[in-house]
Amino acid sequence: MRRWMLAVTLLLGLAAGTAAAAPVPTPTPGPGPASLVDAAQQQASVQALALIGQGADVNAASQDGTTPLMWAAHSGDYALVQALLKAHAKVNVSNAYGANAMLQAAQFGDVRIIEALLKAGADVESPNADGETALMRVARAGNVAAGKLLLKHGAKVNARENFRG
Repeated sequence: MRRWMLAVTLLLGLAAGTAAAAPVPTPTPGPGPASLVDAAQQQASVQALALIGQGADVNAASQDGTTPLMWAAHSGDYALVQALLKAHAKVNVSNAYGANAMLQAAQFGDVRIIEALLKAGADVESPNADGETALMRVARAGNVAAGKLLLKHGAKVNARENFRG
C-alpha cells in the first residue's frame, strides 16, 4: 500500500512540476464572427453593429433560414434589433423551424422588442408552422404587459394552434 501511495505522490509531483514549467499561451484575438448572422447568434453586439455600419446584408440568413433579427430578438438585444430594423431587416420571415422574430421576442416577453417589431410591420399573430401565435407564447409566460400590447394591436384571443387545438 505504501508503494502505491508513493507512486501516486511522485506522479502528482511530476505532473505539477511539468504544468508549472510549461509556458502559458497568450490568448490572441480571433477574427471574430464571420458574418452578421454569426455575430447576432454569438451575441457579439458590438461586432454586429459594426457589420451593419459597414453595409452587411441584414437579411442574410444561416442555412436554416435564421436571420440576424431572429437572433437579436431571441437574445433580447434591443439595440441590435433597432439597428437591424433601421437597416430594413425583414420582420415577417420564418426559418425552417417556423420561428420568426416576433415569436422569439414573445418567447422571452420583451415588450420593447415586440413593440419595435410591430411598428416595423410584423404580423401581430406571427404563427409558427403549428399555428402557435405570439399571444399564446406571452400568455404561457404570464407576461401581462406583452399580452396587452399584442391585444392592442389586434391579436386574436381565440386563435388555436394546429397540434392540439
